[in-house]
Amino acid sequence: MRLKDVSILNPMYSCGNIEGNVSFVPMESLRNATIDYKEISFSEAKGKYTYFGNGDLLIAKVTPCFENGNIAIAKNMLHGTGFGSSEIFVLRMNERVMNTYMFYVTQASDFKDKACSTMCGVGGLKRISPLFMRTYSLNIPSIQEQKHIVSYL
Repeated sequence: MRLKDVSILNPMYSCGNIEGNVSFVPMESLRNATIDYKEISFSEAKGKYTYFGNGDLLIAKVTPCFENGNIAIAKNMLHGTGFGSSEIFVLRMNERVMNTYMFYVTQASDFKDKACSTMCGVGGLKRISPLFMRTYSLNIPSIQEQKHIVSYL
């Protein structure tokens, strides 16, 4: 099964306007399994930064951030809404995949090695191919099995 069959890559913001601030994630605030949220006004963020919601998986797409494992699940955000660097891929999993399970998949060497092999760019700033993110092939166990795997890990 391809990643695009079980997730939305970089979902678009489709809710109404928010008065006040939302959570903001500059690249340096995304670390392995943790996010140090900043705040930014909604009017400043919408349309200028990458959108994500609570439960979405954030993956750094540039080197060396990706190789360093800068991947985390967004949670506990202001208004449940966040925006961040354009150098972040957002995966919103559907009901067939737990976001915590996918977090561990994206930390595995198979995923990292294949993602790194698609990186291109200049000036020392290479990026993972969006095509790779959409077409990465993986086996998806049942939700019950995913729960067992996540619990074990």
